[in-house]
Amino acid sequence: MTDDLDRNYEEAGFGQTLQPGRRPALLVVDFVKAYLEIESPLYAGVESALASTERVLAAARRADVPIVFTNVEYASGGVDGGVFYRKVGALKCFEKGSELSGF
Repeated sequence: MTDDLDRNYEEAGFGQTLQPGRRPALLVVDFVKAYLEIESPLYAGVESALASTERVLAAARRADVPIVFTNVEYASGGVDGGVFYRKVGALKCFEKGSELSGF
């Protein structure tokens, strides 16, 4: 079964490599207040990661590297959050307009 899957992926062209581009960008994924504020139900105690991220952001800005921030955002009431949203009450932190969903 695994051999068939591997062969199928190979025949479809998966597994190729790409060379780095000439214009890098910095992608900052889900680095929001919900993980940094002690009163947040999602507090992660990642202050050292925040300090490192601040240094990387400063270097990217000095080098004029584009920076892209991403985050999860749910509509009011989590109507677009599905079962996961209903199961994990702390995800209310990510409702649009929540202070904790901000960068």
